[in-house]
Order: sequence, then C-alpha cells, then structure tokens
Amino acid sequence: MDESELRMDQRVRKSTRETLRESFVTGLAVVVPVLVTVIVLAIAFQYVYNYLTILARGSSTPAIW
Repeated sequence: MDESELRMDQRVRKSTRETLRESFVTGLAVVVPVLVTVIVLAIAFQYVYNYLTILARGSSTPAIW
C-alpha cells in the first residue's frame, strides 16, 4: 500500500466513538425540532380550546388549564 492509499484509508475510516457522536448529533437535530413543534402545537391547541370553551359557555372568565 503506498502513501496516498494509506492517507485515503485513514480519512475514510472513523472510530466507533466518532460514528456514535455523529449519530447522536444527527438524532438530536431531528428530535429537538419535532419536540418543539409538538409542544408549540399543544399549547396552541389548549389556547384555542380554552377560548372556544369560553365562547360556548358565554362566560367572561377564562378557563384555567
């Protein structure tokens, strides 16, 4: 194996730790925005639900979560 092939092999091969780190970061990049979206939608749904409950009751006091 000549020197250029050796350098190419060293660049391509990653340690298990590097692979796990990249996978973890990629997973976070997917999961965190999904969780934030779900939380925002849940808060928005609760707000709309409370508002509609007030309208349906005809009450002037807001419903509490």
